[in-house]
Amino acid sequence: MKKKHTQVRVIYWIIIAIGSGALGIYMTKTQWNTAVLALWLVVIFLGAMAVEMLWFRSLGKKVAALTPLLRTDPDKYIAGIEDLLGDVRSLGVQQTRCINLAAACCEKGDYAKAVDYLTSLDPRRIPAVNQGAYWADLALARFHLGQNEQARAVIDGNADLFTRMKDSRGLGGLAAVLSVYYAKSKGDLELAWERYYAAREAWPDPSTQKELDQLETKLRG
Repeated sequence: MKKKHTQVRVIYWIIIAIGSGALGIYMTKTQWNTAVLALWLVVIFLGAMAVEMLWFRSLGKKVAALTPLLRTDPDKYIAGIEDLLGDVRSLGVQQTRCINLAAACCEKGDYAKAVDYLTSLDPRRIPAVNQGAYWADLALARFHLGQNEQARAVIDGNADLFTRMKDSRGLGGLAAVLSVYYAKSKGDLELAWERYYAAREAWPDPSTQKELDQLETKLRG
């Protein structure tokens, strides 16, 4: 993917070089015009920004197209993410890569690897749009690994975020699962079962139901 990005950049700057040369020839044959030069510099700047924005938009669409594989074939999803994002050095892209790979590892049950991906990032630099997925998957992975105090610390340290997450269409089911884990880890089985049954009814999607199946076994055990 990085190779294609580089090719687009090269083509853009070739066009700019040709345009700059043509402008230079024009201005040597006419009166020097500072306003025209300033306008050309603005065009170069805006064009460079447009190239980057269009490329990132295209990249985002390709990542989104892989989403169905996250639940049905996480290994293929991981391969697709690595192919698209693995060689792109942008901080934002690498954050997206690690968060998405961690989600796939959770689907596979490789929770230690998920924690490795997530803890490789600086949470202070993660944009707000990715904060929910980042902290929710980190808490889930730690609960599955039996790291209950660390998982609760994630939730307690981001209480406002998890409160808002309860009504999220994308992350609400996971937030409900985490609320069951939280109660169970505190030893309040009555509350854990209450939240479990509420989650069963409120979140019928396969991903949440799969997590609740595992939770039921743990609650009964």
